[in-house]
Amino acid sequence: MARAACATWPLAPRKAARPNGTRRVCHLAARPEPRRPSLWSASVLPPPPPAEEIARRIAAFQAGLQRDGLDAALIVQSADLVYLSGTAQNAHLIVPAEGEPLLLVRRDLERARAESALAQVEPFTSLRALPAALAQTGLPERLRLGLELDVMPASSYLRYCGLLPGAEPADCMPALWSARSRKSAWELERIRLACEQTKAAMEYAPQLLAPGRLEVDILSELGHHMRLHGHEGTIRFRGLNSEFLYGQVLAGESVVVVDDRRDHPRRLGRRHSPERAGHLRQVPLTQRHLDLGQARVRDLVVDVPDDGF
Repeated sequence: MARAACATWPLAPRKAARPNGTRRVCHLAARPEPRRPSLWSASVLPPPPPAEEIARRIAAFQAGLQRDGLDAALIVQSADLVYLSGTAQNAHLIVPAEGEPLLLVRRDLERARAESALAQVEPFTSLRALPAALAQTGLPERLRLGLELDVMPASSYLRYCGLLPGAEPADCMPALWSARSRKSAWELERIRLACEQTKAAMEYAPQLLAPGRLEVDILSELGHHMRLHGHEGTIRFRGLNSEFLYGQVLAGESVVVVDDRRDHPRRLGRRHSPERAGHLRQVPLTQRHLDLGQARVRDLVVDVPDDGF
Protein backbone atom coordinates (compact mmCIF):
# COMPACT_ATOMS: atom_id res chain seq x y z
CA MET A 1 0.00 0.00 0.00
CA ALA A 2 1.28 3.48 -0.78
CA ARG A 3 1.85 5.77 2.17
CA ALA A 4 -0.01 8.61 0.47
CA ALA A 5 -3.74 8.04 0.34
CA CYS A 6 -6.95 9.93 0.91
CA ALA A 7 -7.87 10.40 4.57
CA THR A 8 -11.62 10.57 5.06
CA TRP A 9 -11.60 9.53 8.73
CA PRO A 10 -11.28 12.62 10.96
CA LEU A 11 -8.29 12.47 13.23
CA ALA A 12 -8.66 13.87 16.71
CA PRO A 13 -5.70 16.05 17.75
CA ARG A 14 -3.19 14.50 20.08
CA LYS A 15 -2.98 16.05 23.51
CA ALA A 16 0.43 17.26 24.56
CA ALA A 17 2.14 15.52 27.46
CA ARG A 18 1.56 17.22 30.79
CA PRO A 19 4.49 18.61 32.74
CA ASN A 20 4.09 15.97 35.43
CA GLY A 21 4.83 13.21 32.92
CA THR A 22 1.25 11.94 32.50
CA ARG A 23 0.91 9.90 29.32
CA ARG A 24 -0.80 11.45 26.34
CA VAL A 25 -4.35 10.49 25.51
CA CYS A 26 -4.50 8.09 22.57
CA HIS A 27 -6.00 9.81 19.51
CA LEU A 28 -8.13 6.72 18.86
CA ALA A 29 -10.06 7.28 22.08
CA ALA A 30 -11.69 10.44 20.72
CA ARG A 31 -13.04 8.75 17.61
CA PRO A 32 -16.70 7.84 17.26
CA GLU A 33 -17.63 4.25 18.01
CA PRO A 34 -17.25 2.28 14.75
CA ARG A 35 -20.29 0.75 13.18
CA ARG A 36 -20.70 -2.85 14.21
CA PRO A 37 -19.88 -5.25 11.37
CA SER A 38 -22.65 -6.87 9.42
CA LEU A 39 -20.61 -9.81 8.08
CA TRP A 40 -19.72 -11.35 11.42
CA SER A 41 -19.61 -10.36 15.06
CA ALA A 42 -16.33 -10.48 16.94
CA SER A 43 -18.20 -11.68 20.04
CA VAL A 44 -19.69 -14.72 18.30
CA LEU A 45 -17.59 -17.66 17.16
CA PRO A 46 -18.31 -19.12 13.72
CA PRO A 47 -20.66 -22.11 13.98
CA PRO A 48 -19.05 -25.55 13.88
CA PRO A 49 -19.64 -27.69 10.82
CA PRO A 50 -23.08 -29.35 10.82
CA ALA A 51 -23.44 -33.09 11.35
CA GLU A 52 -23.95 -33.87 7.66
CA GLU A 53 -20.77 -31.97 6.75
CA ILE A 54 -18.71 -33.85 9.35
CA ALA A 55 -20.18 -37.15 8.12
CA ARG A 56 -19.24 -36.29 4.52
CA ARG A 57 -15.66 -35.44 5.51
CA ILE A 58 -15.23 -38.59 7.60
CA ALA A 59 -16.57 -40.76 4.77
CA ALA A 60 -14.22 -39.15 2.24
CA PHE A 61 -11.26 -39.55 4.60
CA GLN A 62 -12.10 -43.19 5.28
CA ALA A 63 -12.29 -43.86 1.54
CA GLY A 64 -8.76 -42.49 1.24
CA LEU A 65 -7.55 -44.63 4.14
CA GLN A 66 -8.93 -47.74 2.47
CA ARG A 67 -7.37 -46.77 -0.84
CA ASP A 68 -3.94 -46.34 0.82
CA GLY A 69 -4.18 -49.59 2.76
CA LEU A 70 -4.41 -48.02 6.22
CA ASP A 71 -6.46 -49.56 9.01
CA ALA A 72 -6.97 -46.29 10.89
CA ALA A 73 -5.64 -42.78 11.42
CA LEU A 74 -4.72 -40.92 14.58
CA ILE A 75 -5.40 -37.18 14.24
CA VAL A 76 -3.90 -34.69 16.72
CA GLN A 77 -3.17 -31.46 14.78
CA SER A 78 -5.69 -28.71 15.59
CA ALA A 79 -6.61 -27.77 12.01
CA ASP A 80 -7.24 -31.42 11.14
CA LEU A 81 -9.25 -31.86 14.34
CA VAL A 82 -11.48 -28.94 13.41
CA TYR A 83 -11.95 -30.31 9.90
CA LEU A 84 -12.88 -33.84 10.96
CA SER A 85 -14.56 -33.30 14.34
CA GLY A 86 -15.64 -29.65 14.57
CA THR A 87 -13.58 -28.82 17.67
CA ALA A 88 -9.99 -27.63 18.11
CA GLN A 89 -9.52 -28.72 21.68
CA ASN A 90 -6.55 -30.72 22.91
CA ALA A 91 -7.73 -34.10 21.70
CA HIS A 92 -6.93 -37.31 19.81
CA LEU A 93 -9.24 -38.42 17.03
CA ILE A 94 -9.18 -42.10 16.04
CA VAL A 95 -10.67 -42.63 12.58
CA PRO A 96 -10.89 -46.32 11.58
CA ALA A 97 -11.03 -47.15 7.89
CA GLU A 98 -14.50 -48.53 8.61
CA GLY A 99 -16.80 -47.69 11.49
CA GLU A 100 -17.43 -44.78 13.84
CA PRO A 101 -14.57 -42.44 14.80
CA LEU A 102 -13.72 -41.81 18.45
CA LEU A 103 -12.77 -38.36 19.79
CA LEU A 104 -10.71 -38.41 23.00
CA VAL A 105 -10.72 -35.04 24.79
CA ARG A 106 -8.24 -33.99 27.47
CA ARG A 107 -9.85 -30.84 28.86
CA ASP A 108 -13.40 -29.54 28.44
CA LEU A 109 -15.47 -32.60 27.59
CA GLU A 110 -18.84 -30.86 27.64
CA ARG A 111 -17.68 -28.13 25.28
CA ALA A 112 -16.25 -30.73 22.90
CA ARG A 113 -19.56 -32.58 22.87
CA ALA A 114 -21.37 -29.31 22.17
CA GLU A 115 -19.05 -28.38 19.29
CA SER A 116 -18.58 -31.78 17.67
CA ALA A 117 -21.22 -33.68 15.76
CA LEU A 118 -19.41 -36.99 16.32
CA ALA A 119 -21.35 -39.65 18.21
CA GLN A 120 -18.42 -40.84 20.32
CA VAL A 121 -16.72 -38.11 22.36
CA GLU A 122 -14.98 -39.46 25.45
CA PRO A 123 -12.57 -38.14 28.13
CA PHE A 124 -8.86 -38.81 27.72
CA THR A 125 -6.58 -38.36 30.71
CA SER A 126 -3.38 -40.12 29.70
CA LEU A 127 -1.59 -41.31 26.57
CA ARG A 128 -1.21 -44.68 28.25
CA ALA A 129 -4.92 -45.20 27.58
CA LEU A 130 -4.42 -44.91 23.82
CA PRO A 131 -4.02 -48.68 23.14
CA ALA A 132 -7.29 -49.39 24.94
CA ALA A 133 -9.00 -46.61 22.98
CA LEU A 134 -7.89 -48.15 19.69
CA ALA A 135 -9.24 -51.50 20.84
CA GLN A 136 -12.52 -49.80 21.77
CA THR A 137 -13.05 -48.88 18.12
CA GLY A 138 -12.56 -52.52 17.10
CA LEU A 139 -9.02 -52.15 15.79
CA PRO A 140 -6.52 -55.01 16.19
CA GLU A 141 -3.25 -54.64 18.04
CA ARG A 142 -1.28 -55.06 14.82
CA LEU A 143 -2.38 -52.49 12.24
CA ARG A 144 -1.21 -49.88 9.78
CA LEU A 145 -1.83 -46.59 11.60
CA GLY A 146 -1.89 -43.31 9.71
CA LEU A 147 -0.24 -40.27 11.32
CA GLU A 148 0.09 -36.63 10.25
CA LEU A 149 3.73 -37.07 9.30
CA ASP A 150 4.01 -33.70 7.54
CA VAL A 151 3.68 -31.75 10.81
CA MET A 152 4.05 -34.24 13.66
CA PRO A 153 7.16 -33.58 15.81
CA ALA A 154 9.69 -36.39 15.96
CA SER A 155 9.28 -36.66 19.73
CA SER A 156 5.52 -37.29 19.36
CA TYR A 157 6.13 -39.82 16.59
CA LEU A 158 8.57 -41.77 18.74
CA ARG A 159 6.18 -41.62 21.70
CA TYR A 160 3.32 -43.10 19.68
CA CYS A 161 5.60 -45.79 18.29
CA GLY A 162 6.57 -46.73 21.84
CA LEU A 163 2.98 -46.82 23.04
CA LEU A 164 1.80 -48.87 20.05
CA PRO A 165 4.53 -51.40 19.29
CA GLY A 166 2.21 -53.48 17.13
CA ALA A 167 1.29 -50.54 14.88
CA GLU A 168 3.06 -49.85 11.61
CA PRO A 169 3.15 -46.04 11.24
CA ALA A 170 2.32 -44.54 7.85
CA ASP A 171 1.39 -41.16 6.43
CA CYS A 172 -2.36 -40.45 6.39
CA MET A 173 -2.04 -37.02 4.78
CA PRO A 174 -2.60 -38.14 1.16
CA ALA A 175 -5.99 -39.48 2.24
CA LEU A 176 -6.81 -36.27 4.10
CA TRP A 177 -5.64 -33.98 1.30
CA SER A 178 -7.79 -35.96 -1.12
CA ALA A 179 -10.82 -35.47 1.12
CA ARG A 180 -10.17 -31.75 1.54
CA SER A 181 -9.70 -31.17 -2.19
CA ARG A 182 -13.41 -31.65 -2.82
CA LYS A 183 -15.38 -28.72 -1.42
CA SER A 184 -19.00 -28.98 -0.37
CA ALA A 185 -21.61 -26.24 -0.73
CA TRP A 186 -21.19 -25.49 2.99
CA GLU A 187 -17.43 -25.03 2.58
CA LEU A 188 -17.83 -22.86 -0.52
CA GLU A 189 -20.13 -20.59 1.47
CA ARG A 190 -17.47 -20.29 4.21
CA ILE A 191 -14.90 -19.33 1.57
CA ARG A 192 -17.29 -16.73 0.18
CA LEU A 193 -17.70 -15.21 3.65
CA ALA A 194 -13.93 -15.11 4.10
CA CYS A 195 -13.60 -13.26 0.79
CA GLU A 196 -16.33 -10.80 1.79
CA GLN A 197 -14.55 -10.01 5.04
CA THR A 198 -11.28 -9.41 3.22
CA LYS A 199 -13.12 -7.23 0.71
CA ALA A 200 -14.64 -5.20 3.56
CA ALA A 201 -11.17 -4.61 5.00
CA MET A 202 -9.84 -3.46 1.63
CA GLU A 203 -12.77 -1.06 1.22
CA TYR A 204 -12.10 0.35 4.68
CA ALA A 205 -8.34 0.74 4.21
CA PRO A 206 -8.36 3.93 2.05
CA GLN A 207 -10.14 5.80 4.85
CA LEU A 208 -7.09 5.30 7.07
CA LEU A 209 -4.43 6.49 4.64
CA ALA A 210 -2.97 9.99 4.73
CA PRO A 211 0.44 11.48 3.91
CA GLY A 212 2.84 11.12 6.81
CA ARG A 213 0.93 8.47 8.75
CA LEU A 214 2.98 5.62 10.13
CA GLU A 215 2.46 2.17 8.66
CA VAL A 216 2.09 0.68 12.14
CA ASP A 217 -0.75 3.11 12.98
CA ILE A 218 -2.65 2.20 9.82
CA LEU A 219 -2.09 -1.49 10.41
CA SER A 220 -3.32 -1.22 14.01
CA GLU A 221 -6.56 0.45 12.97
CA LEU A 222 -7.07 -1.93 10.07
CA GLY A 223 -6.46 -4.85 12.41
CA HIS A 224 -9.01 -3.43 14.84
CA HIS A 225 -11.54 -3.25 12.02
CA MET A 226 -10.85 -6.84 10.95
CA ARG A 227 -11.14 -8.16 14.49
CA LEU A 228 -14.54 -6.49 14.76
CA HIS A 229 -15.49 -8.49 11.68
CA GLY A 230 -14.53 -11.74 13.38
CA HIS A 231 -10.89 -12.20 12.36
CA GLU A 232 -9.05 -14.26 14.96
CA GLY A 233 -5.75 -12.46 14.40
CA THR A 234 -3.56 -15.11 12.80
CA ILE A 235 -3.36 -16.99 9.51
CA ARG A 236 -2.09 -20.55 9.70
CA PHE A 237 -0.29 -22.45 6.99
CA ARG A 238 0.60 -26.11 6.92
CA GLY A 239 4.02 -26.62 8.44
CA LEU A 240 6.17 -25.91 11.46
CA ASN A 241 5.97 -22.29 12.70
CA SER A 242 3.84 -21.35 9.70
CA GLU A 243 1.65 -18.63 11.19
CA PHE A 244 1.56 -14.88 10.69
CA LEU A 245 -0.71 -11.96 11.46
CA TYR A 246 -3.69 -11.06 9.29
CA GLY A 247 -1.61 -8.84 7.03
CA GLN A 248 0.94 -6.09 6.58
CA VAL A 249 0.70 -2.43 5.55
CA LEU A 250 3.67 -1.33 3.47
CA ALA A 251 4.42 2.14 2.14
CA GLY A 252 7.13 3.81 0.12
CA GLU A 253 10.21 1.72 -0.60
CA SER A 254 9.10 -0.96 1.85
CA VAL A 255 6.25 -1.87 -0.52
CA VAL A 256 8.65 -4.09 -2.43
CA VAL A 257 9.26 -6.57 0.38
CA VAL A 258 9.23 -10.25 -0.45
CA ASP A 259 8.25 -12.84 2.13
CA ASP A 260 11.42 -14.78 2.96
CA ARG A 261 9.52 -18.05 3.43
CA ARG A 262 7.35 -18.19 0.33
CA ASP A 263 9.02 -15.71 -2.07
CA HIS A 264 5.75 -13.84 -2.51
CA PRO A 265 4.73 -10.29 -1.60
CA ARG A 266 3.02 -10.18 1.77
CA ARG A 267 -0.73 -10.45 1.65
CA LEU A 268 -3.75 -9.56 3.71
CA GLY A 269 -5.54 -12.75 4.65
CA ARG A 270 -8.74 -13.86 6.28
CA ARG A 271 -9.84 -17.16 7.73
CA HIS A 272 -13.41 -18.30 8.19
CA SER A 273 -13.55 -21.71 9.90
CA PRO A 274 -10.57 -23.50 8.33
CA GLU A 275 -11.07 -21.74 5.00
CA ARG A 276 -9.10 -18.60 4.20
CA ALA A 277 -8.80 -15.92 1.55
CA GLY A 278 -5.74 -13.89 0.57
CA HIS A 279 -5.58 -10.44 -1.00
CA LEU A 280 -2.92 -7.98 -2.08
CA ARG A 281 -3.80 -4.41 -3.06
CA GLN A 282 -2.06 -1.09 -3.68
CA VAL A 283 -3.99 1.98 -2.50
CA PRO A 284 -2.64 5.31 -3.87
CA LEU A 285 -3.69 8.81 -2.82
CA THR A 286 -3.87 10.38 -6.28
CA GLN A 287 -2.99 9.50 -9.86
CA ARG A 288 0.36 11.22 -9.34
CA HIS A 289 1.16 8.97 -6.39
CA LEU A 290 0.06 5.95 -8.44
CA ASP A 291 2.37 6.92 -11.30
CA LEU A 292 5.26 7.51 -8.92
CA GLY A 293 4.62 4.25 -7.13
CA GLN A 294 4.49 2.23 -10.33
CA ALA A 295 7.70 3.84 -11.58
CA ARG A 296 9.43 3.06 -8.28
CA VAL A 297 8.22 -0.54 -8.40
CA ARG A 298 9.55 -0.91 -11.95
CA ASP A 299 12.94 0.36 -10.75
CA LEU A 300 13.12 -1.99 -7.77
CA VAL A 301 11.44 -5.20 -8.90
CA VAL A 302 13.71 -7.53 -10.83
CA ASP A 303 11.79 -10.77 -10.79
CA VAL A 304 8.26 -11.20 -9.48
CA PRO A 305 6.51 -14.62 -9.67
CA ASP A 306 3.61 -14.80 -12.09
CA ASP A 307 1.14 -15.32 -9.26
CA GLY A 308 2.79 -12.79 -6.95
CA PHE A 309 0.35 -9.95 -7.66
